Amino acid sequence: MPEPQLHHVALLVRSLEALLPSLEAHGWEPEAIRNYPQGTRETYVGARGSGEQAPGRLLLVEPAGDGPYARALAARGPGLHHLGLMAADLSAFAASLPDSGWFVHPFSLRGGATLGDLWLFRPGFPALVEVFQRPLSGQPPALIQGVELPLSGRLRTLLAALGCQALLPAAGRKTILRTTDGPVPIAALLRV
Repeated sequence: MPEPQLHHVALLVRSLEALLPSLEAHGWEPEAIRNYPQGTRETYVGARGSGEQAPGRLLLVEPAGDGPYARALAARGPGLHHLGLMAADLSAFAASLPDSGWFVHPFSLRGGATLGDLWLFRPGFPALVEVFQRPLSGQPPALIQGVELPLSGRLRTLLAALGCQALLPAAGRKTILRTTDGPVPIAALLRV
């Protein structure tokens, strides 16, 4: 089974409009902001000219009403929400999980997810993981080449079980995006 690819890194933010100018100053290009029925406003951000289908983009999610995203923002503040991975064969990926230590998120079990995606979680892991089926891209990453996550012990094993080479344990205590411009701490991106 080919390894999954990093499709996006989703950050929960208080205000898209407040954050976008600082990202554009880096030369990063947001797509149009879209409103979604689950109560969010969202935009993908990539390197200028990378295109909408390129892997390795940033997804900014702003709660726009009551719901799970607003509750997460109230509880934890802005920051990493989920990692989006694309797998060539979602069934084969799911079949590799039983002894991995990952739990299927109740959202997937209740049918909230589409038939083409799977949400995973583990207490102590700093983000949810969304895995969906899509042909793997031969394109270079649009912006994010990798993510360094501050993990220890069993959580490092969980990361390895995902099989995505772009997800790495961090040397320190910060979550770092490895971008085409170099390493960027998520906390630094969210300072507005």
